[in-house]
Formats: sequence, C-alpha cells, structure tokens
Amino acid sequence: MKTKTKKIINIMLSIIVVSTIIFGNNMFAYAVVSVDTINSAAPTRFAGIPNIDLGQNTVTNCSGISIGQKANKLFVVKSCANETWGVLYYFPDMNNHSKYFIYRIRNVGHANAMAIDSNYIYITAWASNNSNNDNGNEIIRIPKEYIYNNAKSKYGDKISNIPIIDEKPYGNSKGYNRLDAVIKKLDGTYSDYTGDIRSIAYYSSNTFIINYSTLNNETSNRVFTKARIQTIEGTKKFVVGRSTDDVFIIKKNWSTTEPVYQDIGYNSANGFFLPIWYGKQTSNNNYQNPNKTVIAWADIDHPNANNSDTETINNKKYTRIYPDKIVVNVDNLKYKNAKIYEKFEIESIAFDKNNQMFASVNVENTTAYNNLGVSTYKGDGIYKIKNNNGNNFLL
Repeated sequence: MKTKTKKIINIMLSIIVVSTIIFGNNMFAYAVVSVDTINSAAPTRFAGIPNIDLGQNTVTNCSGISIGQKANKLFVVKSCANETWGVLYYFPDMNNHSKYFIYRIRNVGHANAMAIDSNYIYITAWASNNSNNDNGNEIIRIPKEYIYNNAKSKYGDKISNIPIIDEKPYGNSKGYNRLDAVIKKLDGTYSDYTGDIRSIAYYSSNTFIINYSTLNNETSNRVFTKARIQTIEGTKKFVVGRSTDDVFIIKKNWSTTEPVYQDIGYNSANGFFLPIWYGKQTSNNNYQNPNKTVIAWADIDHPNANNSDTETINNKKYTRIYPDKIVVNVDNLKYKNAKIYEKFEIESIAFDKNNQMFASVNVENTTAYNNLGVSTYKGDGIYKIKNNNGNNFLL
C-alpha cells in the first residue's frame, strides 16, 4: 500500500474515532438533521361555530375537532368560561357545511382535545380551574350512535330543546362514560401520576397518542406517549405506555418565546401535527403574537438519520424527532382594506377523507372589520389549512 494512501486512511480513521467519542454510537444512525420551514397559504373559512347562550353559561372557547374520514362527518366542541358546560356541534355531511346539530355536555371541562375511532368520540376533560372536581387525566367517551340518533336541535333552538349528553355508568350508551388514564411516571419510579391530558389523537386500532402536562414545561421539548384502551377491574381505562416504542419526543425548534401548545392531529398519510400558538397573554392582558401559529409537522412512523436522533430520560434512549415547521400567519388578511383578525388561535387539527387539514380556531375580529357590519369572517370557526402552493400537506 502506498504511503499517501495509508495517510488518507489513517486520517479517516482518526476522524471516525474522534466523532464516535463526541457523538457516541448513534453517529451513523443520526448523522444529519434537516428541518424545513413552510409558509401556509391563507386559511380558508369552512364554517362558523357560533357561541351559544345556555342561560347561566355561554360557550365561547372553540376547542377539539375530529372528522370521521370514511363518512366525512365533522365534530367540534366548545366550552364555557367556568368549564362546567360544553356544546358539541355535529356536521353529518361536510359537503353541506351550513347544516349541523348541537348537544349540551355537562362537566366537559376545558374540552380542548378530541379524537374519534369507529364507534366513539373522545374528549379530554381536564379543567384549568378544576371547577367540576375532575381529575385531569379523565377522558369523556361518547357513543357515535347516541349522537346520530339524537340529531334534532339546531342553532337558535330553545335551550330546553337541546339534548343533554350526561354522564352515565360504565356500559350505559345513553350518555357518556368517563375513562381514567393509567399514567406511570418516566422518572424511574413508575408510580401513578394524574397529569392533565392536554392533547389526544387516534393512532391505530385501540391506540391513541397523548401528551400530558407533567411531562413538560412550556419551553421544553414535547414528550408524547401511546395509550391503549384496556379493561381493568371491569372498566375501560387508557393505559399509557412508557417503553421506547411508545414514547417519542418532538424537538423544540421553534421560537424561545413562551408558546401555547394545542391539540394534536395525526393520520398515517399526513403524519403528526402539533399546533403552537404564540398569543399567550402577558401581564397587561395583551397578546404576544395573537395571529401567529407554528404547526410542528413530523413523520413519527419513519424516523431516520435526516429527521431524528435520541434523547435520554432516566437512562432510556427515546426517539427525538426534529419536525418541519408550518407557519400560519393571518396578519395580512384583509376585507375591504380592513384587517380581519385581532386574534387567530388554532386549537385543534383533523383531516377529512381527502387528507385536507381542518382546524378549529378561536377568532377575535378587529374593530375595523366589525365596523363594516358584515359577518363573512366573524367569530370562531373551522378553517382549511393548505401549504403555500395551495395543496394539502402530505408526507
């Protein structure tokens, strides 16, 4: 072997040794992490979700959204300020977005996260003020058949005519059941913890993805786990996994400004989406960036050297994924030269049968727009979100 060739090989070996010392054994598995930033097209309003006065309470917080992809039925929930009541809005056919039915739900909590499977609607029931004395890890499960069979009340009907979805004992399908989540800490003790479940998405047969607040502070990476419905002592419970196959981490690669993390969306064609709103109120009750949402977009099913590495929690290595960023900003949207939105807060994400992304959005309109006396973009609503080419987001 020539001397020059030997020198080149020795140099290469030296680089490998030094790199292994610095980066560990994952050097080749996780060599490069690439992240893209995508600006979305202007959101398109699909349907308004009006506030409803229930007498002593008015539902004002547009929260979780879910879509039955096969039947193309849409569900969205709104909660009231004291979190004792909510209203479920049911669109039986998304081709007719002006037709929907409404239901009252008692003790629904903040209701900011929703998922559905073939038979049920799931709503997270944590309450920020714990007004209904519920644990934050409880999930409301409503049979779809109950919704379909009681679709009779519309917006504007008398309160007394709006059906009430009330809590029923486990096994009773005439209302909702509460399912506890069995959560074990990741700190090595594996003791029980009743952390608030802040987001939920259906993943696959009997399996959901959740995030609960005690895993993170507001400025850290986000830790998500898979939870499965199991029968324990005669009742159904969400059992939260903690294995390296169940837990994954979304790397925080957005602004250091303290954001608000919202409900997640997932399906196998589109991937995993986490809306992050920058409008958190400051001490003087102003919003920081009320019209900016970053949606973290990740392929959680196929982590590779281009989008992931690992993070260690209590001596266990979990997959850490670096998501792409979808920037949704509506500051420039105007109607007759009037800026439309004072606040545009994406709360939850779902996909229809065509893989179109829909979002439930809390809206506050500007004074200039309100002075026009029109209602085209007025109030909370469901919006379509597309990429900057006007297409759906697909992996």
